[in-house]
Amino acid sequence: MDIERTIQFIVEQQARFSADIDVLKEALSQQGENISRLNVAIDEVVQSQKKTSEYLAQLTGVVASLADSVGTVEADQRVTSQNLIRLTDVVAGLADSASTVEAGQRETSQDLIKLADVVARLADSTIDIEAKPAIMGAQAELDRAEIRDAIGKLVSSEEETRRFAIEIAHLVKQHEARIVQLENK
Repeated sequence: MDIERTIQFIVEQQARFSADIDVLKEALSQQGENISRLNVAIDEVVQSQKKTSEYLAQLTGVVASLADSVGTVEADQRVTSQNLIRLTDVVAGLADSASTVEAGQRETSQDLIKLADVVARLADSTIDIEAKPAIMGAQAELDRAEIRDAIGKLVSSEEETRRFAIEIAHLVKQHEARIVQLENK
């Protein structure tokens, strides 16, 4: 009986050993599949890391380019600020010129009024002169022609002064609008 138990024990051990080997084989097969999947995943990670390194190199280039652009923008901003200061000076000069033209126009208008008074007096005296001999009449006609010519020049000068004042006022308004736009930027 001891032999039978021993045989029975050995057979059971053999059966367990065989079952354990089958389990180990199955586990080993699963582990092989897992290792294969892990190798594929590692290859994918390596490829992804290579792409990431390439993207990082490109990004570094872009950042360097942006840094250069920022430097250029800063330089352009300094130039724009200097131009704005110059433009402000020009507009101030134009405003002063407009004031000067307005003052000149007022003086011209006053001179024109004075000239009109002189012409009226001359016309009155010309009537008296026409009653005198013919020599005086010829001189009066020449004086009238000169007076008409002077009045025409004065009127033309005043029109030109007015047109110039309008142009200057228009330029001042344009530049003021540009200055406001530039200051708002």
